[in-house]
Amino acid sequence: MPIFKKTLLYTLPLAILAATVAALTLQHGHMLSLINQSFLASLVLLMVSVAFIVVRSGFFTVFGIGFSRIKRFFFRKPRVMESDMYRQEKSNPYYRTSYVLLGAGSSVLLFSLTLTIFYSFT
Repeated sequence: MPIFKKTLLYTLPLAILAATVAALTLQHGHMLSLINQSFLASLVLLMVSVAFIVVRSGFFTVFGIGFSRIKRFFFRKPRVMESDMYRQEKSNPYYRTSYVLLGAGSSVLLFSLTLTIFYSFT
């Protein structure tokens, strides 16, 4: 099972449960501020996770290739950069982080939407 589906499988029901508990225990004015804060937090988490996914997908490689051609035109390449140590491809650290942030952002967004539904009916 992919990491994203596994993360959502655990976090989304917890978000709905937490929103239900918060809706039943909070006062009307406190609920509105919690809705606003959780929605803003979800937007930030989703924007960061999408930025990680865009970087990981290779969207900026075209720009990198263009700038490296310009750099090669103006600057000489050091011999150290030709060694095998620098040619090894490293594992991408953004992979797991992007999916964890995407799951967290989705969960907080669902938390906010559930509280909004409770708020509109009270």
